[in-house]
Amino acid sequence: MTEKQHENRKIAPSAYTSLAMVYDLFMEEIPYGAMVKELQAFWQREGYCIHTVLDAGCGTGSFIVPLAKAGFDTCGVDLSSEMLAMADHKAYKEGISCLFIERDLRELNFAPQFDAVISFFDTLNYILSFEDLAKVLQEIHQCLLPGGSFVFDMRTLHYYTDVLGENIFQDEKNDCCLIWENQFDNGRIYMDLNFFLPEKNGLYRRYQEEHIQQGYALTEMITLLQETGFVDILLSEGLDMDWYSVRDVEMASQFIAEMEQAERVFFACKK
Repeated sequence: MTEKQHENRKIAPSAYTSLAMVYDLFMEEIPYGAMVKELQAFWQREGYCIHTVLDAGCGTGSFIVPLAKAGFDTCGVDLSSEMLAMADHKAYKEGISCLFIERDLRELNFAPQFDAVISFFDTLNYILSFEDLAKVLQEIHQCLLPGGSFVFDMRTLHYYTDVLGENIFQDEKNDCCLIWENQFDNGRIYMDLNFFLPEKNGLYRRYQEEHIQQGYALTEMITLLQETGFVDILLSEGLDMDWYSVRDVEMASQFIAEMEQAERVFFACKK
C-alpha cells in the first residue's frame, strides 16, 4: 500500500476479521471482571443511575456481556461481523440477552435511549481523522439520554511513539503465534499482524491483517468533547484510580501533561 493510500484511509477495513478467531486468546490477561466492577463503582460514586448501556466497539463482548449478566439492558455495536459473532456466541453460552448490531460508529443513528455509552480498548484510536472522530462523538452524544455517562479510553501519543514505535513484538498462546510489526509516522501507527494457527495435519496456517491507529493529544480530545457538548470531563489512568477534572484546561495543564506520559488514558464525561 502506498503512502497516499495510507493517508486517505480513515478506518482500517481489514481489522478484526480473521483475528477474531484468536482475539480472546491473546487478550486473556485483561481483567474484564474487575474492570466491569470498577466501572459500576465509578457510576455509583458519580451519582449516575444506569440501566441501559451501549458498548461502542464491543468486539467479542468481553465487557458488555458481563454487564448484561449483572442486570443491565445492553447493546453492543461493532464494525466487524466476525467479532460480533464471537460476542453473540459468548452471550448465548452465558444464557443472557444482549443485542448486537453491525454498524459504523460514524453512523449509529440511535435516538436518545441509553443511560451510558462505553468504548474501551483503543476503539476511538481506530478513527483516523478529526472529522470522523467529531462525527463519532456527535453520534454518541445523540444516543445518550440527558445526563448520561460516556466513559472511554484512548492510547496516547507516547505509547505509539515510545512503546510501539518501529518495534516488532512476538507472542505465543496455546501453539498460536503472533508477530506484530509496527511503523510509526506523524502520530499514526501502522501495525502488520501475522499470526499462525495450527491445523489438524500438523502444519500451520498464516493469517495477516493490517491495523491502523491514530494518536491524539489529550488537549485536542478535551476540546473536541467540549465542542460536542459534553460536560464534567474527567481524566484518569485507570477506572479504579483517581479522576481529575479538566473544567479549566489551563489550570489542569500540569496533570494533563503528566497523563500524556501514560500508555492509556481513560475519559469520563456527561451529556
